[in-house]
Amino acid sequence: MPSLRDIMELGRMHTAAATAAVPAAGCLAAGGGLEAALLVAAASLLHHGWGFSMNEILDQEIDGKSGDLTNKPLVSGKVSSGQARVVSASFLILSGTVFIVAAFMTGAGILSIAAPFLLSTALGSLYNIYGKKVPLMDIPLSGWMFFLVVTGAYAGGGDAASFPVGVWAVAIMGALHILYNNSVEGGMKDVDNDRSQGSRTLAVVSGACYDGQKMSAGPVMRIWAVLLRVLFAVSGMVFSLFIASEAGWGEWIVILVSISGLLLISDSMSLVIRDRVMKRRKLLGRFAVHEIGSFAFTLLVIMPVLGPWWVMGLFILPLLWFMSMNRLLYGNGMVPGV
Repeated sequence: MPSLRDIMELGRMHTAAATAAVPAAGCLAAGGGLEAALLVAAASLLHHGWGFSMNEILDQEIDGKSGDLTNKPLVSGKVSSGQARVVSASFLILSGTVFIVAAFMTGAGILSIAAPFLLSTALGSLYNIYGKKVPLMDIPLSGWMFFLVVTGAYAGGGDAASFPVGVWAVAIMGALHILYNNSVEGGMKDVDNDRSQGSRTLAVVSGACYDGQKMSAGPVMRIWAVLLRVLFAVSGMVFSLFIASEAGWGEWIVILVSISGLLLISDSMSLVIRDRVMKRRKLLGRFAVHEIGSFAFTLLVIMPVLGPWWVMGLFILPLLWFMSMNRLLYGNGMVPGV
């Protein structure tokens, strides 16, 4: 039987709270209360565990050829393939069960959450199966997050016909963040091993390189990365205009969002716009900071809807989880091991 630590590593639970906070924010933006948001967060955390454990199973052979990934539970042999499949299936069953409980508690009913939950699961599966075989399968993965947020909003008692703009802001910005995080940062950190194993990620086919020391994104990946960051930041600015106006907040929040968006673009461009010499652990730490910054930006956009106290809770609790899980699993609070 796998240990609890092995299960947590298999599901990459160090980032699970950050994933869970996004649908929880969608639930709150749809008018859900504390109990509903907590259940949505728990269900989303489990869905995160399902998606990443499935990814570990399907990528086991490729990961086994990388010198940087020898400590992974499946690669190291601490967890067998059969045990991993049981863990992954358990994550998915528990996630669906908790979503159903949330839907019953708010009166939403099973049918309202079934379609977006199944769509999210199908798109996550599509990425896991074809992510290393077909370029830009990161797009279906971004759909996984979009529909997970919609599931959370329904579970909170919302109705798609009357979802507030805050729900769509969380869903779209969450999807754009996943698209950047996976296609650019995830693709870059593993590009040389993926190339050696015949994988067809965007980073591989675009000619990007990273040998554990020197990183070169190449022109196609640079354009793609900048495009995604600009799209993410601009969408936040546009959503902020509508949200601030509806909530009766002043122009200062829109200005703050705009400045933050420009800083986000600048920071991301500084990493990919030219070749960089950076060891893998430092690169992973830099990517972790980017992920935190993107999440903070999304919360800033929807702060007029949720209020500052909810925003602080949704930011601080996942950050503490991230740091404590990294410390427990990988020995460093801000640098994950994968």
